[in-house]
Amino acid sequence: MVGTIFSVGAFSQANIVAQSFEGSGTWNYSEFPNPYTVYSPPTDIWGICGNTYVSTTSTPQIYNHGDVVAPFFGNISSASEGTHYYGMQDINNPYTSTLSGTWPADPGTNWHTLTFDPVTLPGGGTFPIKVAFDYYTDGFDGTDYIGWEIAWDNDTVWSGLTTTNYSNTDAWTTEEFTAPAGVTHVRLRVAAKQNGGTDFGAFDNFRVFLDVGDLTPPTVTSLDAANDSTLVLTTSESVTNGSDVSNYSGVAVSSASVNANGDTITLSLSTPLVIGQYTDVYVTGLVDSATNVMTNDTLIVVFNNTDLSSGLTITELMYNDPGNYDNLDYIELYNNSVNTIALGGLRIDDAISFVFPEYDLLAGEYAILAKDAFTGSSPCNTYPAGCGFETFFGFAPTFEWSTGYLSTSGEQITILNTQDGIVVDLDYDDSWASGIGDGDGYSIVICDPSSDINVDTNWTAAIPSVTPACDSCTVGLGIGTTTIYAHPMADCPPIVYGCMDTLALNYDINANIDDGTCTFSSNLGCIDSTAINYDATASIDDGSCTYPIPPMVDLFFSEYAEGSSSNKYFEIYNPTSDTVDLLHYAFPTVSNAPTTPGVYEYWNDFPSGAVILPNDVYIVGHPYSDVAISGVSDHTYTYLSNGDDGLALVYGSNPGSPMDPTVGGYVIVDFIGDWNGDPGSGWSVAGVSDATKDHTLVRKCDVTQGNDDWVASAGTDAVNSEWIVYPQNYWSDLGFFTTCTSITYGCMDATANNYDAAATIDDGSCTYSVLGCTDSTAFNYDVNANTDDGSCVAVVLGCTDATATNYDATANTDDGTCTFFNTILGCTDSTAFNYDVNANTDDGSCVAVVLGCIDPAAGNYDASANTDDGSCLAAMVNLYFSEYAEGSSNNKYFEIYNPTSDTVDLSSYAYPSTSNAPSTVGVYEYWNDFDAGAVILPNDVYIVAHGSSDPIILAAADETHNYLSNGDDGYALVYGSNPGSPVDAATGGYVILDFIGDWNGDPGSGWSVAGVSDATKDHTLVRKCDVTQGNDDWVASAGTNVTDSEWEVLPQNDWTNLGFHTTPCLTVSGCMDVQANNYDPTATVDDGSCTYCVDGCMDATQFNYDPNATCDDGSCQPFTYGCTDSTALNYDASANTDDGSCTYCVDGCTDATQFNYDPNATCDDGSCQPFTYGCTDASASNYNATVNTDDGSCIWLGCTDPTADNYDASATNDDGSCTYTVCGASPITGLGVTNVIHNRATLNFDNMNTYDPSGAQVCRVDQLRIRYREVGTSTWSQKNMAAPTGYDATTGVCNSTQNTAKLVLGLSASTTYEWEMRVWYCATGSTAWVDGPDFTTSDNCPDVGNLAVTSGSTTQATFTWDDSNGAYSFVRLQARVDTVGSSFFNIGGVGVNFPTFTKDKNGLVAGESYRAKSRTWCDPSGGAYKAPSWTSFIYWTQPVVRLEGGTAIANLDIYPNPSRDVFNITFTSEYVQDLKVRIFNVIGEELISDDLQQFIGEYTKQINLHENAKGIYFLEIETNDGVVNKKLILQ
Repeated sequence: MVGTIFSVGAFSQANIVAQSFEGSGTWNYSEFPNPYTVYSPPTDIWGICGNTYVSTTSTPQIYNHGDVVAPFFGNISSASEGTHYYGMQDINNPYTSTLSGTWPADPGTNWHTLTFDPVTLPGGGTFPIKVAFDYYTDGFDGTDYIGWEIAWDNDTVWSGLTTTNYSNTDAWTTEEFTAPAGVTHVRLRVAAKQNGGTDFGAFDNFRVFLDVGDLTPPTVTSLDAANDSTLVLTTSESVTNGSDVSNYSGVAVSSASVNANGDTITLSLSTPLVIGQYTDVYVTGLVDSATNVMTNDTLIVVFNNTDLSSGLTITELMYNDPGNYDNLDYIELYNNSVNTIALGGLRIDDAISFVFPEYDLLAGEYAILAKDAFTGSSPCNTYPAGCGFETFFGFAPTFEWSTGYLSTSGEQITILNTQDGIVVDLDYDDSWASGIGDGDGYSIVICDPSSDINVDTNWTAAIPSVTPACDSCTVGLGIGTTTIYAHPMADCPPIVYGCMDTLALNYDINANIDDGTCTFSSNLGCIDSTAINYDATASIDDGSCTYPIPPMVDLFFSEYAEGSSSNKYFEIYNPTSDTVDLLHYAFPTVSNAPTTPGVYEYWNDFPSGAVILPNDVYIVGHPYSDVAISGVSDHTYTYLSNGDDGLALVYGSNPGSPMDPTVGGYVIVDFIGDWNGDPGSGWSVAGVSDATKDHTLVRKCDVTQGNDDWVASAGTDAVNSEWIVYPQNYWSDLGFFTTCTSITYGCMDATANNYDAAATIDDGSCTYSVLGCTDSTAFNYDVNANTDDGSCVAVVLGCTDATATNYDATANTDDGTCTFFNTILGCTDSTAFNYDVNANTDDGSCVAVVLGCIDPAAGNYDASANTDDGSCLAAMVNLYFSEYAEGSSNNKYFEIYNPTSDTVDLSSYAYPSTSNAPSTVGVYEYWNDFDAGAVILPNDVYIVAHGSSDPIILAAADETHNYLSNGDDGYALVYGSNPGSPVDAATGGYVILDFIGDWNGDPGSGWSVAGVSDATKDHTLVRKCDVTQGNDDWVASAGTNVTDSEWEVLPQNDWTNLGFHTTPCLTVSGCMDVQANNYDPTATVDDGSCTYCVDGCMDATQFNYDPNATCDDGSCQPFTYGCTDSTALNYDASANTDDGSCTYCVDGCTDATQFNYDPNATCDDGSCQPFTYGCTDASASNYNATVNTDDGSCIWLGCTDPTADNYDASATNDDGSCTYTVCGASPITGLGVTNVIHNRATLNFDNMNTYDPSGAQVCRVDQLRIRYREVGTSTWSQKNMAAPTGYDATTGVCNSTQNTAKLVLGLSASTTYEWEMRVWYCATGSTAWVDGPDFTTSDNCPDVGNLAVTSGSTTQATFTWDDSNGAYSFVRLQARVDTVGSSFFNIGGVGVNFPTFTKDKNGLVAGESYRAKSRTWCDPSGGAYKAPSWTSFIYWTQPVVRLEGGTAIANLDIYPNPSRDVFNITFTSEYVQDLKVRIFNVIGEELISDDLQQFIGEYTKQINLHENAKGIYFLEIETNDGVVNKKLILQ
């Protein structure tokens, strides 16, 4: 192996070699074995992964070195560096024969390796050389390993790997090594070994580099409003000057405090935030420990503490519109108060995801939050506002959401404020308003905004219908003829009762609710003479006609479903060998409790012409049900049962008004439910409560006829019932019914103790073991357990309050023996100057901290201050600007001159500026301090340049500033401290020494200087050498000409005076241009007096006379007249002035009898052609290229059959060439499975529509069907995509379904499924069923184990848990006060990432009782992969009194105290105990912490506070007996 040698000159922070698998890496490597994938899409992977992957059909596939073998997989959705990584998944690889030559006999036990070439290391450098790489693992168990080995030599022998298993980083993790002194080479190899399965991992970003330290400035990672006057800002790393309020603008910051780590800054505002208003906060100048300075960062913050008492409410909800896209869904908000409600910053993050922008909702006004419009395809992309709310209702909603959907089965909609407090909380259900809002075209409304929105009876269906605002948009929206009832942005209309029957005598056109008062003419009756009850006197048919009917056939209900949303249907079976006409059958119903027991309420006939074929079924489905139902339904009916509506199958005619069978003359053939009373939510079937709601019922196969006794039909258990009860949305038996002669009952659960393999129907007899502690005297006795698992824990009595003096950590049951310390008076305000940490009761003695300069020698000494804030200033020196440049690109700088003989410290100076026009005239916008430690030497200059300026400028620069002027930005040189927010000099207490530009208004492109317009743009300004001080009057400083200006204006990019300034000087004014007529060689300042000569012809009578010429150069030419057009017959080449005399000839055929006669021709050019006749169309079969005049004889040959594949619409004569395609002959391709989690998966396949080479569609898919089942079971579940419509050759009606994927829900966790697919084509056949690859769902996401809580103080609690149930991605914790009606709050924001097992919660209330719960997510981005439910509650009460004093330590001594820097702390622990020694500042921030485990004896520690501000600090020692506090004074 040959090493790679690199030559390194000046050391810099750059890689010596690197490899991130982008195709351009400089660190060469070799892999073993060759890269490969198995299956398509890839699952067994060893090789480079990235988005450039192109699928291969070979299974498995061997790749070459450097090929990209697979896309990103698992959770590794991005590379650590670049766009590729080297991935591995299931690399035990069983395909040994296919991979022969690259594998030994048993690949599963061998390491896969990447071996990198030796690298020659540079010597003699200052900085350390390091080697690093990144890796990622997920799900590695005890037999899954990664490893690495590094060797500091140029050998070829490897000694052994460093390995790790049970690895689950779930993030890119870095391994880094430092080269030992004197080594000259380095080698590296990494390795992986797996036992198969779905666990996966990756390597990336291998590099050898010089480590020159931190060069990255800090950044702001978050900004949150704790309240309206407090902001909390976090940074990417610790900063040293976070307490400097001059770093923050945009808000009025009065003080800033930093936590002990230096990465969290609390900003106190003197002017509170406006509720609901988004505010820009500017942060600049933060410095990290490596002195990297952060440039300006703009963040946005909003505070909104609007709560439940605000009056904001939800008054209308459209959650399941009947259209194709659910894009009419909306939420109507209403301000039910007398005050304006600011919505800015409020959010919804459960049902949908939406954050409200700034918006004030006035009292009594509405606002609409609607689903955003769909514009992805025709016709939606043809509507200006797409398929959505605005197109249909005719006005734009107030807001639109784009993420999430309103559930069609009901869910919780919670509006939260920025503090996670609840503003509005609605938990709606699809049964509200009788379920009419669930897909029937109605919104649901609450007409009294003061009523409880979570009481279902307060909601009703909207009354008024909506006239669409657009023509024909209902077709595009998928609504069809369904009427929409809603009234967004409007109050509920008044109810008008009346007769709504148009046939009635008292029909009321204004009525919107029928009150049953209709009266009719006496001449109503049956006017059909063929009817039994024909009435010859009637003139108006009232629909009462009855007719002779054929004999009854014993049909019966074979299936019934009340599924989610509108997924409802019932199925009727015909057990005979004859086709049955349903004309004389009906399915009357009742809604909830019948009006009259035993009598139907609604008579429902089957459609005209409806029949049931022999031994077949007839299905009635809901019109908005899933395509799997609607696709096989024989007809649709909107008002199917919600579980509590009785349904009968009857034989006979409609009696005209509800009556029982004996009176009405009809026969009840079968029942689902009954007409005897209100069943509640539903009827029990086979012992299952409410089985007619949220279940599917299938008639047992041994039932042969209907049963008009529902109680007997429903039965009381699985054996005596005629029905089998399945879960909601079980449709596997839909569309067929199978009969049998016998049934075997028993336990069918293979995990049960009494499992019966011969059973065909489960009778509910299964029994199971329940493990737990069965000892009733034990601490953890489980009343539900029937089998003892040995887990019992004995009761241990004692004091369980951790704040008590006699707390017993071994006790698990409190016996009421806890004792506490007595009251100690003193100042308990931790922010006070004289805060007493020993006091637990405030005695009113607190003295406020007064910040200021306490140095009497300073210019701004403050006698009232008691705590120095570091603001003291030195004496002012009259510095001034000596040079300024606004050059090309970023070549900008200004120079400051020190005219004194002393070095000047710039810490008391600044260069505030404005951008274009100032926000306030005379006031700066940005306060810019000089770099820390900046000075100007005597009679020297200090240069501030743009960080990206020319190297010539940067070489002379003392510091950089990237927001220098573009010519129109005013800069001042000032003396004083940052006032905190922009104010004028008189108010802010600073002195303006000098100006470039001003703060008085917008100068346009720039300011004029010395008479030069826009001289501050694209010029260099140099202060004249006779100027000795600054000038705060910019108008006087700039002047109006070269004489009265203090500046010389030089061209752009003239930097000849950069880095020095000469004064005093002797000035001589004059013309300094050597090209000028009046050049003055003695002049030192150009006064603009130069004059110049302009050469040219000065004779006004000549052709080339130049009126601008001042000097005649002898070039005059006389006028010469003639034709100057070279194309003319009489063109004159000597003429220079055209006299209009040109003449021309127009060539062409001048014979009017010829084909190409040209009436415009004046000269015949012999081109005339005679007329010739024939077919002149080049596309015709008899085209004649020799003729020039068409005689109508053209013909076109081709296929004239419109049903043929190659039908040619332009053909006039059939040539027998027609061809035809039989669709379905080719197998389905592209079958695969993605996005598999515990309860769902996406089944993928290719688009099975086919097209000819011209793009015309050949085979048009009408319907796709997928069926799936657990491996080892016999019953399929089926999903249909598109409903067959049949193919009409005339209209071409067919679905042309373009689906390539189907999401399957409701799967069981940890279960292997098999599936297959079939395609039906429009009128041309179908494919066979084709198997897809099996897939296994993930385990349920495990919840945390052993969730517990302890109180660390009166206001703080610590939550702990473990992963004893398994690994997860993150956990969310919520808690609330343990009282009815209290709201949950988050602990740890949106979640605590695994594997962190602890979280503190501050801000709790002493003495308050709480409850908490947790829930895990196994997807780091949230989503559906989460634990099935929240954990059980844990309960606790916060302690009331903080322990003070203590006797567990002795001989406590602190010296010296007061001190200027170092404090020595000593004490003796009298016995073995756990101790915590901590140092706090006056605002409670922890600066130093020392945890001592099981400590006894003498303790000695020296602490150094010299980097902290002078003032008071506190020592806290937490012992087993209490807390000891002492005050430290830093001088």
